[in-house]
Amino acid sequence: MNVEVLPIPYGEMQVLRNLVKLYCHEWSQYNGIDMDDKGEYAFEKRLDVFWNKARHFAFYIKAEGKLAGFALLDDDFDYVEDGDHAMSEFFVLHKYRRDGIGSAAAKEIFRMFPGKWEIKMHPRNTASIKFWRNVVGELSPGGYTFIEQCEKARYGDGNLGSIIEFESGLGRP
Repeated sequence: MNVEVLPIPYGEMQVLRNLVKLYCHEWSQYNGIDMDDKGEYAFEKRLDVFWNKARHFAFYIKAEGKLAGFALLDDDFDYVEDGDHAMSEFFVLHKYRRDGIGSAAAKEIFRMFPGKWEIKMHPRNTASIKFWRNVVGELSPGGYTFIEQCEKARYGDGNLGSIIEFESGLGRP
């Protein structure tokens, strides 16, 4: 299946907001986030940063030309002190899961952005932890660091996140 990772134009932010609402709804089972009285999640109102702040990026994930998810990158690290990139959010629609689409998209992103990475995962999202360990394990033959219940990676619900730290590509951009 053809998988593409494409920058989201600023003018298409509403498309990202639509996807983020689905993402936040799914995330609510892990971290208990609530909607406000307008039916919005707080995170969907803070997306401008991915176009207006250096080292923040928003990408569509497309499968066979169809919208399959999104990825948000930033440089907001919980654990890594001298990192280059952090996977802020990564979401693949249910229809496209378990077909290698998420894995292909993640690998493309890591190819596009070589350097030192941090990925933070909620402890209750065990599928995410398994996914990232598999993807990074394939990409990083030299190994990666996995920190379970990292004190520096506390979620708003009080849970301690797990962290994966690794190097992608041939070095830093």
